[in-house]
Amino acid sequence: MKFLYILIAILILLIMITVHEFGHYIVGKLFKFKINEFAIGMGPALLKKTKKNGEIFSIRAFPLGGFCAFEGEDEDNENPNAFNNKKPWQRILVLIAGATMNFILALFIIIITFSCYGKAVYQVVEVHDNPSYTQVLQDGDGLLEINGRKIFLSTDLIKSVDGLSAGDTVKVKVLRNGKEITETLTLQHNANAKNSSDMASFLKAIGVATFTEFSVVDESKSPFSSGDYLLYFSLDGTKDKSKLVRVYNEKELIERLIYKNLEKTIENTIGDTITFYTQNLNDWTPNNSEIVNLSESITITLPHNWEGIKYNDNLLKTEFGFETSFYLRLSSFKYKAPFFTRLGESFVYSFKIGGTILETLGELLTGKLSLNSVGGPITTIKTTSQVVSYGFEYILEIIAFIGVNLAVFNLLPIPALDGSRVIFTTIEWIFKKPVPKKVEAIIHGVGLVLLLGFSIMVDILQFF
Repeated sequence: MKFLYILIAILILLIMITVHEFGHYIVGKLFKFKINEFAIGMGPALLKKTKKNGEIFSIRAFPLGGFCAFEGEDEDNENPNAFNNKKPWQRILVLIAGATMNFILALFIIIITFSCYGKAVYQVVEVHDNPSYTQVLQDGDGLLEINGRKIFLSTDLIKSVDGLSAGDTVKVKVLRNGKEITETLTLQHNANAKNSSDMASFLKAIGVATFTEFSVVDESKSPFSSGDYLLYFSLDGTKDKSKLVRVYNEKELIERLIYKNLEKTIENTIGDTITFYTQNLNDWTPNNSEIVNLSESITITLPHNWEGIKYNDNLLKTEFGFETSFYLRLSSFKYKAPFFTRLGESFVYSFKIGGTILETLGELLTGKLSLNSVGGPITTIKTTSQVVSYGFEYILEIIAFIGVNLAVFNLLPIPALDGSRVIFTTIEWIFKKPVPKKVEAIIHGVGLVLLLGFSIMVDILQFF
């Protein structure tokens, strides 16, 4: 089944690239450009058909790529219908047509998904039960608008409170039990996002609960398994839900290991047992936020007294064979608005995806995001195949996302991309003289090599 999902993912990428190249083809035909070949895929040709006008349509062996080959695209040519002999504005329209087709298809699919399934709304899974929190959110609330910003993407959530401090108040519009409600929320922590993917600052600020995920480094010592999520601690081994204590983070986990009581006045000693409850978060939803099976507990027997052992970053690793990380989670559900609202939101959503791509590239250049935050073709196929496994609705969503990505990325002024060719054509249009073709070809060639190298590098980083 996994192999089938990978094939579907490759097919999706092939369709999007074919649509892109078809955009070049259609506008090229409109302005009577001479087209030598339209190819689906790359590598050796498996099938070829030649039209009466000499155009070749081919299907090639490797289903990653495609091209629309114009006469005289990268060289001087005497044919009046050759690419470089056409008017600059016509060439620019041909060059941007591919990205335009990708965007139009993506927008069309977004309209379909919003109309048939609704817009995804981020949903609070669990609010923090700390009594010091002035919590107005409830488990299951859908986040529609925060601090005047309508929520479409996770970046909207982050930006809605970014730069605000603990104690600041914001208006939050939520969908609760089918009704839109506006609340005034007091932030619990400072919200200073490191980058556009730093959900931790946002979720801590609005008081959403955190989970602690375990990663085992020494199976002989660890009572947990990698991927377990810690939920509750039992003070006396009881299964009485009212006596269980929620554990939100590593600090609280260590406190439970060291101390017998919540007041942290009595330490555990050698041989003492401590009972924790973990759970698969797939079963943890606003509608089912109880422990599925309290009989599935994990008991730790302390190997020695804590006296003389000081906390350090390697404490859990050296003493118990595991490490932990925060897991900050929102769920989501689909919400159907009136048709014209959905139509307008489809346009906003598509532009927001494009803006996020540009923002991500900017953060990569400035170092706010690391290179292992992005991936190349292999990572794209892997991620797409995972999304495909969720069902048809998600297939449509990933097609739309990839479509906007291709549209925006191809129009960037990077050598070898359409955006760079638009820049060279615009220079020719302004100065009435083209950049020497050999110089332009070298620039595009170097750019292509660098792009391929970058794609391979980020895929390798993802692998390791």
